[in-house]
Parts: sequence; C-alpha cells; structure tokens
Amino acid sequence: MTVDRPPPLLRDDGVTLWRQIARTLEQEVADGVLAVGDRLPSEGALSVRFAVNRHTVRRALGELQHHGLIRIEQGRGSFVAEDTLDYDVGPRTRFSEWVRRNSKEPSGTILDLREVAADATVSAALGLKLGARVARMERLGSADGVPVSLSSHHFALSRLPGILAALRQT
Repeated sequence: MTVDRPPPLLRDDGVTLWRQIARTLEQEVADGVLAVGDRLPSEGALSVRFAVNRHTVRRALGELQHHGLIRIEQGRGSFVAEDTLDYDVGPRTRFSEWVRRNSKEPSGTILDLREVAADATVSAALGLKLGARVARMERLGSADGVPVSLSSHHFALSRLPGILAALRQT
C-alpha cells in the first residue's frame, strides 16, 4: 500500500502534532486509502513518515483507538476497525432507537415464524402451562443493511389470538 506524502505538519499553528497525525490518518480512512481491516504502518514507519518521535505517533494512535477508528493488537500492530455501535442496555432499550442513535438506519427480517409448544423457559417467563401454544418469531436485525442482532420472540397465543396473522402481514 502506497500512501502519498501528507502535507508537512504545521508546528506553529496551535494544533498538537499528534492531533494533526490523527486527523491525517482519519482522513485516509474516510477517503478509502485505508480500508476496514487494513494494517497501519508501524509506529516506526509513521514516525519517519511524519518526522516525529514514536511517542507522538503513539498518542495519535491512542486517540484513534479511543474513538473506535482503529484497534491496536499487542504484538501485531494497528488495524482499521470495523464500524462499531455503542449499545446501552436499559430497562426500555429499543433496537430501532439504539440503531438510530448510532446514525444508522434500522431494518429487520423475520427468519422464522411459527406456532410451537412452550418449553420450560418460555412457559415460566410468560406464565403459561408447559406445552402451551405460543407463536415464535426469529428476527434478524440490521443497521444500514449489516446484520447486528438475532432475536427470538415468543407470544402467548391464548392472549394474542391474531398475532401470527398480523406478523405475517407486516
């Protein structure tokens, strides 16, 4: 991978050198010069490239890791990270709200929808007799078209008699 020489770092403009390096590398990721999974040059190579010491490069890489743009693997190097999402679990966490908070578009696909007998876990959770009929829905949740969750939902058919038909229509 060849990278064009960046403009020289500005040493008297009030922006720290490590921040300028971080911005340069961040721009290279945004421009596709560095893609997800790509290994960044070593600290030594970046030190030469930017004409700074390794501590300055290390500070820039630490900042990029802190913001989730790269991952640093001890003994292996630094890699452009996959796009990650922050998931805060709470009493009313909603998939679509969580995905939108991460500036992505939520979507979902029902993988399986059928009537089944409630096992011990489902019957206890829903307060049903063991073997009671429930609707089971398995759903794949995505963020910007990338799968991020697989969930299984159970609905008591005795309490929601039209749920199977409603789920099939929507």
